[in-house]
Amino acid sequence: MSVPGIFHNLEVLSDDTVISGQTYASGYYSFNFAVGSVTYGPVTGTSGPLPASAGLGISLSIVGGQASYGFPVALDVPSTSANVAITMLANTNEDFRWMDQDEPGYSKGVFDVTPPSSFEPVEQFGANSLALSVAVEP
Repeated sequence: MSVPGIFHNLEVLSDDTVISGQTYASGYYSFNFAVGSVTYGPVTGTSGPLPASAGLGISLSIVGGQASYGFPVALDVPSTSANVAITMLANTNEDFRWMDQDEPGYSKGVFDVTPPSSFEPVEQFGANSLALSVAVEP
């Protein structure tokens, strides 16, 4: 059955992350689905899917329980005594993607979840691309 609602999702990437006074480890996840005043879930676990790059040069690295994004960049910073502003823009358009499955009751183009812990495979979430710009301020 397809119904409109609100999907709430939490995925912890780094150890010792504190949210609302509670500490979580990397991989913790929790999600629920709210339809009107009724909430289904939450479904929680400790080994949630990690963000994956769509081959656009952004990578997630978790070392010692600490997550960081990396991306290759050639950045020319002018030699000046003036202030230099470096701006980073993250493209988050359609930054959550999954692989539709042909299962009974599943809908094409919908992230289908079957409680308690089954969901369509996540292909990507997180920024699609990053862009840097440098400007010398007057």
